[in-house]
Amino acid sequence: MPAERPEDFVLRVSRRIGQVRRAKGLTQDEMAEKLGTATRAFQRIEAGQNLTLYTLARIAGVLGVRPDDLLAAGVDRHRHRTAKPDATAGRRPPAQATAEPRGRRARRN
Repeated sequence: MPAERPEDFVLRVSRRIGQVRRAKGLTQDEMAEKLGTATRAFQRIEAGQNLTLYTLARIAGVLGVRPDDLLAAGVDRHRHRTAKPDATAGRRPPAQATAEPRGRRARRN
């Protein structure tokens, strides 16, 4: 599986912050107040801007969760598949095809 682009990672974490905040019943105004920042600054964080590890740790503290809980993407459908019958236990999964075309590779700038 290819690595996640940094922009996508930050956006995913920012969305997760919003999900956890809403689940805790907090508004953006309340979060900003608890963090000691302006509401607009917190809105930017949830929009994927200005998110640092320090800020992530502070947000986690306010939400009462661990910072790595905010990094989680939620339930990963591929990780939680139901097991096949015991006949397949111990077998190696089939090799996955690569996305690279055979032959000459395209030049990347």
